[in-house]
Amino acid sequence: MAVLNPEGELIREVQLKGEKPTNITFGGEGNKICFVTLQDRGCFEYFEAIYLGRE
Repeated sequence: MAVLNPEGELIREVQLKGEKPTNITFGGEGNKICFVTLQDRGCFEYFEAIYLGRE
């Protein structure tokens, strides 16, 4: 999964166990946890973001 800045430049790549991410949302304290749904696994994975998500 690629993480891009507002200009579309690659900031970071996040390795997920699944291969087909379908959606992302932010949660946790300060919206720093990214929750990603995965079509192929029928579940979600999460990781901590470097920057806060939008509120």
